[in-house]
Amino acid sequence: MFSEVMTNALYKDILISFSIFLAFLLLRKVFVSYVFKFLLRMAGKIPTDVLKNILTVFERPARVLFIILGLYFSLLYLPYVDAAQDIITRLFRSSIIVLVAWGIYNLDIVYSGLLKNIGKNIGIQFDEIIVPFLSKIIKLITVLLAISIIAQEWDYEVSGFIAGLGLGGLAF
Repeated sequence: MFSEVMTNALYKDILISFSIFLAFLLLRKVFVSYVFKFLLRMAGKIPTDVLKNILTVFERPARVLFIILGLYFSLLYLPYVDAAQDIITRLFRSSIIVLVAWGIYNLDIVYSGLLKNIGKNIGIQFDEIIVPFLSKIIKLITVLLAISIIAQEWDYEVSGFIAGLGLGGLAF
């Protein structure tokens, strides 16, 4: 009798957990369909395209964010997950870092425009070779910082790595 009640409660918890995940999948569709398009329309009213480009670049990471949030909350609701809660939280934080880095990495259009504007403001005209080169350096720095932040999230010592990056940048 007791095991039957426990089994029914377990099935109920699994069903609720699955429902939480499905709710976040539906929220993802609503967010992308309505809220994100509304934000893009509002950004279209601004004379510069920087905000519109930033929103466009972060659209796919925002979609994946809802999937990750759904997985996180549904896994936390499951019974018997208390022992793995620390690992689940670290995986969640690491995936958020990856999503932010993914969005920043894809800001190539914004980097190019900003670099050209900075060059105009200080009186320097960048060659067509320098802008992609600086953009690739910014992408490399983004990837290295994301890796170091994720490593730090998993309790690895990264201060020597960051100091080495600083010395390497100085030498460059």
